[in-house]
Amino acid sequence: MAVRINLTKGDRIPNTRLCYIEDIDRINIKRRHAKFICDCGNIIERDLNWVRFGNITSCGCFKTQEIVKKNIKHGNSFRKNQSGAYRSWSALKQRAGVSKNYEHVTIHDRWLGDNGFINFLKDMGERPKGHSIERLDNSKGYEPSNCIWATQYLQSRNKSSNVFLTIGNNTKCIMDWCTDKGISYQLVKQRRKKGLTLMEAITKPIDTSKQNNRCKLKNKIMYIDLPDEDNSFYLYNENWKYDLNKLLIFTFGSNLLGRHGASAAKHAVLNYHAVYGIGKGIQGGSYAIPTKDRKIKTLPLTDIKKHVDDFLQYIDDHPNIYFFVTAVGTGLAGYKDIEIAPMFKGAKRCWFPKSWEKYIKDKNE
Repeated sequence: MAVRINLTKGDRIPNTRLCYIEDIDRINIKRRHAKFICDCGNIIERDLNWVRFGNITSCGCFKTQEIVKKNIKHGNSFRKNQSGAYRSWSALKQRAGVSKNYEHVTIHDRWLGDNGFINFLKDMGERPKGHSIERLDNSKGYEPSNCIWATQYLQSRNKSSNVFLTIGNNTKCIMDWCTDKGISYQLVKQRRKKGLTLMEAITKPIDTSKQNNRCKLKNKIMYIDLPDEDNSFYLYNENWKYDLNKLLIFTFGSNLLGRHGASAAKHAVLNYHAVYGIGKGIQGGSYAIPTKDRKIKTLPLTDIKKHVDDFLQYIDDHPNIYFFVTAVGTGLAGYKDIEIAPMFKGAKRCWFPKSWEKYIKDKNE
């Protein structure tokens, strides 16, 4: 008579992923059945002898994993979890030589075939967040020596349709010259329609004498005169509206998408040549400080602080300009004065809201 095999709960069956739990009622009087737990956590009921002799080694997970392992090359192309590099590689294969603007564009043989993506990943690395593939020389195709991961800003500066202008020893595209000269791209287009040359349209100073630079808030008007001293800040009453001196830069809170559709941002577009679509920096007679991201969600205070630091650096680099600073970040962004105002402490040649005085003023003053 065969000797009964004694097993206790938790005993592992050799060469399997299964551990014994307990016996169960026999389906066949001659065969012993038991309950097992697999390493993956599933609990199954199987014939004990089949498990002991290796006919069954898992709940089925081992076979599944072996099939997946056999059929996967790199693991980047799962439909619901494709990597950024794989999406870019697939997209360039679909458009190169097919799309209207890419008929002449070729793909290097190394990036094609069965190991095409593996080689692409080795050459380019994983795609950084906010980047896409860019050809350095648009006359050449997609190849390791001609491709980089680039931001949308860099790609926009490498378009074949860009118009470049040389002033002095510097050659830049029109949008970069607009940023440097502090004028909007729309103003350049308007000047071109009036017959000015491209050089004149960009270098001609802005005539602010005819601008209606009044914030439509209340019924009172305060005219701001420029002071003689540079090393201090000034305050204004938020219950008044303003007719700004032409040397004052209107500084407002924005979003990185450049969607200036409300509040001070909309006023900057209407009156100070802020550019719709540009969310940061000098724009005509205004300066945008981002307080929201490209999805119009409020930025963390640490990110806003970085943009404020850039603004303070711009002030130091331009000692002949004064700045009218609105209550940045305390409107649609939802922050309080005590959270935003201290970031501007130490700023020179700026007008700040009266409510910010106790946060930006030195204790010794």
